[in-house]
Amino acid sequence: MRCRRLRYPDAHTRTGLRPNGQCTAAKLSWMHAHMRQVVRSARWILHPRDFLLLHLTGQPATDPSLASRTLMWRREGGWWDEAIAFAGIRPA
Repeated sequence: MRCRRLRYPDAHTRTGLRPNGQCTAAKLSWMHAHMRQVVRSARWILHPRDFLLLHLTGQPATDPSLASRTLMWRREGGWWDEAIAFAGIRPA
């Protein structure tokens, strides 16, 4: 299933993934459109494993293997700012 809202340029080239409804960026984009205040009030966006690590260590963090499934992590490493903005969240 393709996610029509996530047709930003070069997604496959930059991330190695094709946009689909399972990636975090698709879910955040939908939430930004339908639940804007919830997204704006969130301090962090964490996967369940990252949430657990936050509570164990006190530090929000993720690893590249999990970050890559968000469609907001670039192949060469690091967050893709344009994709983060498209998803409706703040990079911080």
